[in-house]
Amino acid sequence: MKLLSTSALALVLTSGGALATTCSVPGGLANNATITCSGPAPAYAPGIAGGSFDGVTVILNSGAGVGDDPAAPAAAGGAPIIALDDDADITIQSGAALISTGPDAPAIEADKDLVVRNDGVIRTYGNDSRAVDADNRAFVTNTGTIRTSGAESDAINVNDDAYVLNSGSLSLIETADADSDGVQVGDDSTVINEGRIAAGKDGINAGDFATVTNSGTIEAGSDGVQVGEGGTHTAGTGTWDVLNTGTIIAGKEGITGGDTLRIRNTGSITAIDDAIQVGENLYLENTGTIENTGPGGADAQDGLDLDSGTVMNWGTIRSTMDAGIDFDQSTVASAIQNWGTISGTTGILVEKDVSEGANTASQVVVNHALIEGTAGLAMDLGAGDDSYTHDLGAALIGGADFGAGSDEFWLMGTPTGLLGGSMLALFDGGADDDLFVFQDLAFGDLTALSFESDIFSLTFGTGVDEFFLRITAWENIFFADRTFTAAELAGEATPAVPLPAGVVLMLGALGGLGLMRRKG
Repeated sequence: MKLLSTSALALVLTSGGALATTCSVPGGLANNATITCSGPAPAYAPGIAGGSFDGVTVILNSGAGVGDDPAAPAAAGGAPIIALDDDADITIQSGAALISTGPDAPAIEADKDLVVRNDGVIRTYGNDSRAVDADNRAFVTNTGTIRTSGAESDAINVNDDAYVLNSGSLSLIETADADSDGVQVGDDSTVINEGRIAAGKDGINAGDFATVTNSGTIEAGSDGVQVGEGGTHTAGTGTWDVLNTGTIIAGKEGITGGDTLRIRNTGSITAIDDAIQVGENLYLENTGTIENTGPGGADAQDGLDLDSGTVMNWGTIRSTMDAGIDFDQSTVASAIQNWGTISGTTGILVEKDVSEGANTASQVVVNHALIEGTAGLAMDLGAGDDSYTHDLGAALIGGADFGAGSDEFWLMGTPTGLLGGSMLALFDGGADDDLFVFQDLAFGDLTALSFESDIFSLTFGTGVDEFFLRITAWENIFFADRTFTAAELAGEATPAVPLPAGVVLMLGALGGLGLMRRKG
């Protein structure tokens, strides 16, 4: 730890009789001493070098200024403005300022169990000059402004078991440099943002088993929130590794982290890269917006990128350039329950490329609302024993490829319209032994059935109640009243694909959208 001097402490700074901040230390600087700085600050009191003392309390009263005069030439730097050892307690009142202008000069540098309460201004200008730099168990509450502008100058950089609260709508933590985080904490830490964090690099960068809660705004040049591995939370306990009810805007990932994370979003997460990018065993609840808006190209990004997990969506998960939800390499089964919107060039995409590390696990999808593929496929589910349930009132825009594995498609209720939103949408069971179930539609409800080029075209009902779909590579096809193998059903079909008049009229009325409604 860099220190000014522990043998002599300058307590009063005067300049030709000008008004100055005065710091008093009754009894002298020692363990458990209290330092109080008061007075107007056209002239700033010098820094406090107590790096060898524990339990020191520092109070900057309103109007006080300690450190470097920001109107003067930059200081030489090389030492922190306030340097203390363990159990330091620092309060900066509203209207007070702690300033560092030189390089390698943190505003506050302390060891373990630091407490900082800032309602004023903590400001650094030089490179490698953090605003708050401390070891384990730091407790930092900011209701004022903490700002850095130098290279590699995090606003708050503390280690494990930290607690950081950016409290109130007017609070601000800001870094200007592309290599500087807003808040950097270690393992088992808690970060709560109610105000604004604007960072050149990561807004919040936390270690393993940390919890991050944002009800304010996080704007980051890189990742909005970065966390490590998740904790041992149980679904339904109300404990979240990341809870966002506010706004996250990121130049790279909105939220990124490791395995076993629990994330709840009721706000807005917008990112140039993946809006959320995590590993295995994610548990996500979303009632807000999770959205990638970045450029396309060879490395287009997704709304949600994960290896495996459970997704409960009542809101919107969307990518304008790639998949709404993208599953990377994994052998762990995943599940999606959708009551909202999942949209992307492919709505749900599972990695199939062996060279990239294929996902060979099962994906179980239950859709009560909309899954949309803007470039053709609503779902591309890859290998594994996948299952899709299409609830009555749900919609698919685009076809589906279920890939290898013993897959199942459960069509519930008596829908109308075009499954997939187009006469060309195709639902492909892929390789292996697959099952397509018309749970509530009987074989006797069919008004047209054709089989050509291994594709079944099926029409149920007539007129406004007409329902049409195309399926292929389903070895077993079950209706509410009868069951068939594909070969048996082909024997019931006519050789050519009819174009039902009602469907043609519906295409014009619905503009090609896959709208479905309940009969009656």
